[in-house]
Amino acid sequence: MHVVLARFMDQGPRALRVCILAFLAGFLLYHDRPGQIGALPLPLFIGLVYAGLITPAAVLTAVFLPGLTKLSDAVQVSRLGFAASVALFPAVMRPLAEQPVINATAVILGGMAIVALTRWMARENLGVGASA
Repeated sequence: MHVVLARFMDQGPRALRVCILAFLAGFLLYHDRPGQIGALPLPLFIGLVYAGLITPAAVLTAVFLPGLTKLSDAVQVSRLGFAASVALFPAVMRPLAEQPVINATAVILGGMAIVALTRWMARENLGVGASA
């Protein structure tokens, strides 16, 4: 039990990073939408919902499935990149973002591509598998 609690306590920096990235992604996805929920503008509310749901999921993944932490972190970056592309190119990207399957597929594949790219770059920099 103490080991699991220690793992949770070690996730503070990751939780902060994920919380910020998730909030920004949610905010960017809905920044052009008018309306309010309670006293909060819709983009701010959605950003808080993203942060509130994604942060615990990322921490639980890191604690109980530590082999997936690199993918989880890469998905956070991919989600923010997708949200930024929706904010920059709304005419093209908004219809794609409104399709949940396409949205999730793009974000997960983006995360997988980031992980693969970082592994490839590490292999190139370390010279692992390089032919002389």
